Amino acid sequence: MGAMNIRKVTPYEFLNYSFREPVYVQLHSEDYYESKDHSPFSAFDFHHHPENYRCTFSDSNSYASVSDMLVHCTFWDPKADILFAKSRMRDPDFRISVIADVTCDLNGSVPSTTKASTIDDKFYGYDPMNEKIVESFAKDAITVMAIDNLPCELPRDASDGFGKHLFERVLPALFGEDKDGLIERASITKDGQLTKRFEYLKDYVT
Repeated sequence: MGAMNIRKVTPYEFLNYSFREPVYVQLHSEDYYESKDHSPFSAFDFHHHPENYRCTFSDSNSYASVSDMLVHCTFWDPKADILFAKSRMRDPDFRISVIADVTCDLNGSVPSTTKASTIDDKFYGYDPMNEKIVESFAKDAITVMAIDNLPCELPRDASDGFGKHLFERVLPALFGEDKDGLIERASITKDGQLTKRFEYLKDYVT
């Protein structure tokens, strides 16, 4: 967004001001989640107990009511509240008409992401009234881009980012002391058996 000289504003400005130019806001979890017991937001508690928080993204007069486009790039825990319900997408004040779901969790936090699109066929339309896939950019449809291998479109950037983490985090843990359990958490099998974190794959093991 910055490379295109689009103005960045704060969450408060985005929700409360009107602009004559394109603007964008970058949201963090505390900007659109609140504790169900109204206690102060805690990032540590949210990441460990997301079920104790409510998503406010689609509340009346919140982000879903004032945004034209949503670029979704966040990790989502299935125990967490979704961004908005399918029923909310049918409301007249639901303003979002284009969703770039970079995260691409099928049937996850963005309910219109019901299938992945491809690099060759980037977009599809979602009809919120009938909850069906339609042509992209169709009238009254929400256009969705949900390419699950999107980083492949930026191979140099993806390689630089991957290489940076490989050198800074993985190699020291692999050939030195794995203090944070990085290798252990990433290992799918050990001694011929699925590790505990990946036991959900047991139905696929033959």
